[in-house]
Amino acid sequence: MARQKRRREPQPAPPPLPPETRTVGQLVAETIRLYGSRFWRSLALGIAPAAAGLVVAESPGVARLPLALTVAAVAASLSFALATGVVAGERIPRRRLAEATAFGAITLVPAVVLLGLFGILGLLPAVFWLGFAGLIVPVITLERRRSYARAFELARADLTHAVGSLATLALVGLLTAYVLFFTLRSAGPRHLAAALPRRRAPLLRPARTCRLGAPTEEAQCRRTSCCPT
Repeated sequence: MARQKRRREPQPAPPPLPPETRTVGQLVAETIRLYGSRFWRSLALGIAPAAAGLVVAESPGVARLPLALTVAAVAASLSFALATGVVAGERIPRRRLAEATAFGAITLVPAVVLLGLFGILGLLPAVFWLGFAGLIVPVITLERRRSYARAFELARADLTHAVGSLATLALVGLLTAYVLFFTLRSAGPRHLAAALPRRRAPLLRPARTCRLGAPTEEAQCRRTSCCPT
């Protein structure tokens, strides 16, 4: 008789390290776990930035930078401010949300300009800037202080986590965007090819009739200008 293998019971995950000693990888993992436990609220946080990203992507080239500096920056800052409340388990008052969104949008201006001028080459300087100044949003929402000095102080206290987590987030977002782009691009022509025959059928019928030379539809051929006069 074959020995029945005992199923190993799943072991509980080890407790996370204290915040001051966590690695960037564990910080990202804890963030994913936290958002997974609050899935629908976390999913709602991405609606505004996703919609703003679509608006910017589908706009003409001249309008993209102004839209990124206004619509996209405000959407991203508002999402960040709401996310601090989700993490802290607090309901942020509207006034503080408005202040944090305004300061966050202003803070995003240098990063957006760097990305707009230098493309992917401006990603690293933008991440470093946001690692220093981006903490202004939680400083306003959680500490109730409008102070860039406090944001810089927090960033210097743990610069590796501040910049490393943002760099990881930017890399994951960039890779996800490319995967979605190429997936939709590869699937698009098939859907287009499936829909095209149905749309072009009314236009092709008179032309085929003209080529066959059916006498009963001679008048229709002349109206469609597909037969020589």
